Amino acid sequence: MLRNPDVELHRLAASALCNLISNNEPAKKEARKQDLVMFLCGLLKATKHKDVQYAAAGGIYNLVKPKDLETIEAFGVMPLLLSVPVSQNIGAKLRVTADNPLGMA
Repeated sequence: MLRNPDVELHRLAASALCNLISNNEPAKKEARKQDLVMFLCGLLKATKHKDVQYAAAGGIYNLVKPKDLETIEAFGVMPLLLSVPVSQNIGAKLRVTADNPLGMA
């Protein structure tokens, strides 16, 4: 899907995934098995379109756990996540603070 140049496809897919995993533990479990965090991080990094960024960031926010911090850091998308309103509190969800930048519990 990332290779498809259709921005609307990217937005719709990320929005659907974001909604699907919101407050749905069985869907979150399956999404984690399918490496959805990596997929959404890749989409977030690859696009310059704000609406796609918002949808991907929302999906990441709905899905992440503290153990995903390494993946997020590897993709270099933490600054984007912190700048998008839907995910700007992701640091707290990942247990990242000024004293604990790696989110270690």
